[in-house]
Amino acid sequence: MKRTIAAIAAALILTGCFKKVTNDTTFVIKPNLQTVSGGSLTAAESVTAYAYYGVGEEWSVASYEDAVARVITDTATGEKRQTPDAEAAPYAENDPQGRLSLKTTAKHVLLVAVYEQGKMFAYMHYDTGENLPTTYLTMQFRTWKTEPYTDSGWSVGMVTAETTFVIEPDLQSEENGAVSVAEGVKAYAFYVNGEWGVNSYEEALATTITNTESGETLNQPSETAEAYADADPEGRLSMKTSSPQVLVLAVYEAGGMYAFRHYEIDGSAEQTDATLQFRTWEAAPYTDGEWSYGLAAPTGGETTPGEGEDGGTQAAANRIR
Repeated sequence: MKRTIAAIAAALILTGCFKKVTNDTTFVIKPNLQTVSGGSLTAAESVTAYAYYGVGEEWSVASYEDAVARVITDTATGEKRQTPDAEAAPYAENDPQGRLSLKTTAKHVLLVAVYEQGKMFAYMHYDTGENLPTTYLTMQFRTWKTEPYTDSGWSVGMVTAETTFVIEPDLQSEENGAVSVAEGVKAYAFYVNGEWGVNSYEEALATTITNTESGETLNQPSETAEAYADADPEGRLSMKTSSPQVLVLAVYEAGGMYAFRHYEIDGSAEQTDATLQFRTWEAAPYTDGEWSYGLAAPTGGETTPGEGEDGGTQAAANRIR
């Protein structure tokens, strides 16, 4: 009898401890950034996030623009909602991991995160645990991707940003001289953000770019340009890209020079014209508009401007002999 009473008492105590079941939880969301395939993961900065309650699996985010506007859509009925039930805040001041804190109070939530710097968004349906005060989630924004993908349970989308670059490389072999066609130029596109650049002519020849923040290198272009047309008198090149962030690298081997610049593509233009001018008379790296130009390092003798029709070739010989 005493054992029975003790068992009942213990059961009552346990029931009392857990009689209040709640799905309240605080999501701690860590947004990672990967700018190149196989590259290291860093913190994605300035990501925002919010949550909706009372929506089923048929609800999703239709586009990047909707994600920014906090609009979700019922794919079955077309119904839309645009007032989140909860919004995230920074997990901690100056958190080096860029984490977010998002408190929710529903059993089933639709989580949405927006990475405006990369023009990307992610969403996930999540069933919260009972009496679980903290839920940890991680997401990967892979800005080198050009099509929607899933990762760690998140559906990730981005701005569709296709364009065709038409690259016109000009040559000026004498200061204040006439401009002609820079022949034999090669051009490439890398789907990377503005942290990347080119350190030297040798690296440009090897199609190698470097992240100025981490020192990471990449030598596999996302796209390679081809001739715009057979025997094109302007020596133009054509290259189709499909990323909102593009670094274009042009290498003029005959002149011992290279040039690169960053582009932000919003997808509104089918064609992007890119004109650049290789000035082989320049003795030091220079910028012209948004383009940064570099030269082959001289290994002996003086670097002198080329002259006449062979000015570009002669300048290259002077620089690298």
